[in-house]
Amino acid sequence: IATGADQLSSDELAGALVAIAETNDTAKREAWAKRGVMFFESRPRRAAPATQRNLRGAPAQPGGTQSPAGGTSST
Repeated sequence: IATGADQLSSDELAGALVAIAETNDTAKREAWAKRGVMFFESRPRRAAPATQRNLRGAPAQPGGTQSPAGGTSST
């Protein structure tokens, strides 16, 4: 909502994310990153409304923990 993205369809959002992921232009990616930083730094931090919080405290992903980068262990 804060970004205005709630006005876009899921198809538009998915298409935009695919285009971003496919972009190899370093200058564009850096500009997007700077814009994201400015967005988050300019907004006051507020707790999510109760309807958006995970009130049960259940893990965000099945299993409760994420595997380390690489996904395998050498032991």
